[in-house]
Amino acid sequence: MNTIKCFIIDDESHAVDLLKDYIANTPDLTLLGTSNSPMEGLAAVRNNKPDILFLDIDMPMLNGLELSTLLDPQIKIIFVTGYANHAVEAFEKNALDFLLKPISYPRFLTCIKKVMGSMAEKDSSKTGEQEQGFFYIKSDFGKIVKIDHESIVYIEASNNFISIFLNDTDYKAYITLKDIELHLPESSFSRIHKSFIVNTNKIKFINGNQIFLANKKVLQLGATYRDMFFKKLDMSILKKR
Repeated sequence: MNTIKCFIIDDESHAVDLLKDYIANTPDLTLLGTSNSPMEGLAAVRNNKPDILFLDIDMPMLNGLELSTLLDPQIKIIFVTGYANHAVEAFEKNALDFLLKPISYPRFLTCIKKVMGSMAEKDSSKTGEQEQGFFYIKSDFGKIVKIDHESIVYIEASNNFISIFLNDTDYKAYITLKDIELHLPESSFSRIHKSFIVNTNKIKFINGNQIFLANKKVLQLGATYRDMFFKKLDMSILKKR
């Protein structure tokens, strides 16, 4: 397994120092950076793209639960707090683990073992599905439907389900955008909004914050995802040498 890249956001310096020490003394972990400010930390995480983020919950201006909704879903979040009553809400945010302060080193190692297991499982599953170019969903009335990656135009979240829009039809599935994003090849699919994932191969053109698709649908590019989307798109834009 490759080195796991870590980042810490916590407004308590002593908590940051403890995690820094644990990371430094644990094989296969590397620390990309830390921040005591949730706003500065959010920007740094978006730029550095760590594998896991140790995120304090109780912080001024923007708490960890709120901040977690603004991050790339590929980042595994470990919530850190001094209050056990946050646990339920933390796991509702799809946190991989929840560390209660003061954190012991054995508990930290248990958390890292869980991270490694999750990453290995994800890599194995995602590689297999991307190589075969399709996946299955359980759609309305329990019907099992095969979805080819190349047939997807875009995916939209609505309440407790998603709609997958294909070239010629669409299907509903009772899962989240975060669930399905893990099973899509990053080279062809991008999260552009809290409610949309788009197949970049189906984009006709982009005008400002509007994305025009091959099926004549126009999607709005969300401010949260704009920089990440254009950074990815920039690699495919032809430029004069």
